Amino acid sequence: MDLLTITAADLMTTDLVTADPDETLLAAAKTLMAAGLHCLYIAPLGPHRAPSILTLKDLVQVLADGDPSMLGQLYVRDAMTTPAVTLPAELCVQDCIKLMCMVGVRNVFVTRNGGVVGVLSFSDVLEAALRATGEQLSPV
Repeated sequence: MDLLTITAADLMTTDLVTADPDETLLAAAKTLMAAGLHCLYIAPLGPHRAPSILTLKDLVQVLADGDPSMLGQLYVRDAMTTPAVTLPAELCVQDCIKLMCMVGVRNVFVTRNGGVVGVLSFSDVLEAALRATGEQLSPV
């Protein structure tokens, strides 16, 4: 696997699972856990606005700051990160992971022609690297 020739588009996940800013964090947490995901896509809140993201880390931060019942009392808009970090689909994976490390995020939305077309995560990159070594991946 050559991190300079593989692009974000080559490794990204194209099935974006979404959340509504007005749903509870509890509903969003159930969606994340049921789908085995690390983040949810929140569509831009208006014209000329960037998308937002809700991550497992955002949810765990709420738990660190309060009681688990807070998940049912707060909404996605209270914990989501806006704007979400985005990267162009044609960017090489090596630059993607360097930028992700510099910014301190594990998931980024991938864009093409001004729209979000997927999500790239550290897990996607590591999985591809393991496949490139010939390692067999097995579910935990």
